[in-house]
Amino acid sequence: FASISAIAIDKARMQEEKQRREAEILEAKKRLDLLFESVQGGIITLDKNYVVLAANKYIERWIDKPLQEVVHKSALEVFHGKGGICPHCAAKATFDTGDINSITQSSGLNYAELTSYPVKNEDGEVVEAVVFIQDITDRVLYQEEIMGLYREVMQTKEYMESLINNSADAIVTSDLNGIIKSWNPAAEEIYGYKAEEVIGKFLPFIPDSLMEFEKENIQKIKNGEVLKLETFRKRKDGTLIEVSLTLSPIKDVTGEIIGISGISRDISDKKRVEKELIRRNQELSRL
Repeated sequence: FASISAIAIDKARMQEEKQRREAEILEAKKRLDLLFESVQGGIITLDKNYVVLAANKYIERWIDKPLQEVVHKSALEVFHGKGGICPHCAAKATFDTGDINSITQSSGLNYAELTSYPVKNEDGEVVEAVVFIQDITDRVLYQEEIMGLYREVMQTKEYMESLINNSADAIVTSDLNGIIKSWNPAAEEIYGYKAEEVIGKFLPFIPDSLMEFEKENIQKIKNGEVLKLETFRKRKDGTLIEVSLTLSPIKDVTGEIIGISGISRDISDKKRVEKELIRRNQELSRL
């Protein structure tokens, strides 16, 4: 009787353990089903013949059909050739290579990213593919907006570069310490220096007699002033020329002054003509 009782107890324990495991499996399946249905993306499982084995409710928004018209149907029939999202196209590379594969597709004004994951058997053969479909419409539209802004910036940059390079005025930029950052072709012609000779150096065209005055101007620019004046500049060969000069602060997007822009024009000939006219007027006055 003792042995029979022990056997009965063992069977009861085994039955209890079996029921406990079944309950755990059922609970795990419920959690998995809840995750399957609540995830913010479409999930489709396909076999090697591209038959839909399972799909979550999210898929309905892409095909405008109830799931009963999708599950156990061929993805080629349900999705392909409709001009919309097709999980077969993502899964095909996964079945061919055994690797994870991602593609982007569009359906009307919407965009989706389809990522296919392989499900392999014990021999390593891909027997199913799980395709995750994520709506990336907002991301695509944002990227398109960014690209549109980038193109506008590039067009503006090219326009400004063309304007600066073809200007008859010398256009020079420097940092707040007077170190030259840019030097256009007109500056080369007017002052005689090549760009590579002056970029990274302190304003080489300032006459020694005006150096302190120039430092005062830099301080005024740092304070946000715009200066318009006529002054002297020194060419590379040492000759002095008279120029009409506009000095302006360069600001970053926050409004902070980060540099100085100088636009100058050689007015030596104009001044020479003015002086000649004054001299002749004076002679006529004496006569």
